[in-house]
Amino acid sequence: MYIKDFTDIETPDFTIIGSGPAGISLALKLESYGKKSLIIEAGDLEFNENSQKYYKGQTIGQKYYDLSITRLRQFGGTSNHWGGSCWHLNSHDLNQWPIKFSEFDQYSQEAEKILNVKLSNPQNFLNNFSLIPGEMETNSDVNFSVKYENKLKNSNLMHIIFNTQLIKINNNNDTVDSITVSKNGKKKEIHVKNLILAAGGIENSRILLWTREQSTNFLKDLPIGKKWMEHPKLYPGYFIPSEKYIKKFNNNYITIEPKTSMLENYRTYNLSFRLNLIENDKKNLKEILRDFLCVAPNIGQNLLDTFYDYKTLNCVGLIFAITEQNPNNENQVTLSKKNFDENGVPRAILTWKLDDKWRSSVYKNLNILGEDFIKSDYGRVGIHKFIYDSSVDIPEVDMTFIQGNHHHMGGTPMGLDPKNSVCNENLKVHNVKNLFLSGSSVFPTGGWAFPTINIVKLSLRLGEFLNKLN
Repeated sequence: MYIKDFTDIETPDFTIIGSGPAGISLALKLESYGKKSLIIEAGDLEFNENSQKYYKGQTIGQKYYDLSITRLRQFGGTSNHWGGSCWHLNSHDLNQWPIKFSEFDQYSQEAEKILNVKLSNPQNFLNNFSLIPGEMETNSDVNFSVKYENKLKNSNLMHIIFNTQLIKINNNNDTVDSITVSKNGKKKEIHVKNLILAAGGIENSRILLWTREQSTNFLKDLPIGKKWMEHPKLYPGYFIPSEKYIKKFNNNYITIEPKTSMLENYRTYNLSFRLNLIENDKKNLKEILRDFLCVAPNIGQNLLDTFYDYKTLNCVGLIFAITEQNPNNENQVTLSKKNFDENGVPRAILTWKLDDKWRSSVYKNLNILGEDFIKSDYGRVGIHKFIYDSSVDIPEVDMTFIQGNHHHMGGTPMGLDPKNSVCNENLKVHNVKNLFLSGSSVFPTGGWAFPTINIVKLSLRLGEFLNKLN
């Protein structure tokens, strides 16, 4: 039900900040238990440029998107420009999470139903890699604002108010008793019973940091904003396919990921490789063969011998990767000391850098892929120099530049120890009785998998836990 003012509703058991996939999925789960919730959305029902300006901020380190573009401040959140790609985190991805994989995986089917997608298991591809189903099988057509607008509008248990920004969380010792919000330029204090932040992978940190700055001993010493992560995407290498490979895959692109046994044996970070066959031009082929001959002349010459008349080779392969990033405290969300939004809340500063651990892991994965290609007679794999030579700067131009994926993870990671985590296994903020977190900001590690379906699973799990509180 849409409400215009807080006087239109009694204080619900659960107040949710944010109407993205995390917030809506949680409200749906609570409704299934007959629980009333209120969603507070800072944006409007539709996109609004003036509202979007509140998301302006600063980035430091690796070249990154404008913070007012990489997320959306409106009903449905960032799902309004989401590409729809879905893939489950696997058991290896959860090695550092404080929950068992089975406790997470049990919500997979329910999450797939919400996202209108059915994910099949990966198939064997090479010794160390599995083949992921194609886009038709892994893409959701769900936009949360479209699919759930009428359901929220007509629900007696789910309520939502728009254009209302959370300014501060107010506490009484270790309990949240109210929040301060701003609507139409006027600030108002609202009583809450249980508060859930589902405002996104940057805003969750920003809200908690600002609350701590305005409080005494509240949220003290928690590593808020630390261990922020992305899924760096790039073209780290290329391959020259054999006739066997070309015949088998018929010039289509395929996507593969490491098997869990490989990740455990070689201790690499997870990633996916998209192997894309393209028609070569003379310049492209010449440069690739030159790289092979310069870096590994014996392998390069053997490669030419393998393709006995390489002038007739019509295809080369590009390797595109979506990669896991190791969590570290240097990558973080902090608050500006100089720039504030119109409600006086400091704007976010995002520090995002790529370290040698990330680079060496990509290199190791490519080497293993190259070995598998040789054993399977699929061709040869080449690696761009900036991956294996740390003295070469990571480029920001041409086909080899690195981007983020608009996947904002970490900053408020879950864990058992308040010294290195912000919330516990049930997503309750450490040392606070009734403050919870939802969304990818709670991810301790990110794997490579697209986060939306995994965000939904965590929200469903949180909803089940919250239901048991009352």
